[in-house]
Amino acid sequence: METLPDFTLLMTWLILGANSVAVALLVWSAFALPFHRRRALFGCLAMVGILVAMGVMLWIATRSSHADERVSQWLLPLWPSVVIVGLYRLTFPGREKL
Repeated sequence: METLPDFTLLMTWLILGANSVAVALLVWSAFALPFHRRRALFGCLAMVGILVAMGVMLWIATRSSHADERVSQWLLPLWPSVVIVGLYRLTFPGREKL
């Protein structure tokens, strides 16, 4: 039963890496926006903060002896993705505004 937590930890780090690449691409595309650039960059800054918080929570969860009681390993990789998508929808202009 030790392989399931190892797989979950590996997938969590892979999701964190994929989210980091997505945020880096969003920052790059925010500089190319003709309008609402400041709002988009503020959203990207918030997304980076979410990723840092997720990394810290993951680091604390791996160091803790009671990681299952404090942080759910199943839900930990899901919340940053949901929050990042929400921040993207709030801060980046829609296609009709470009």
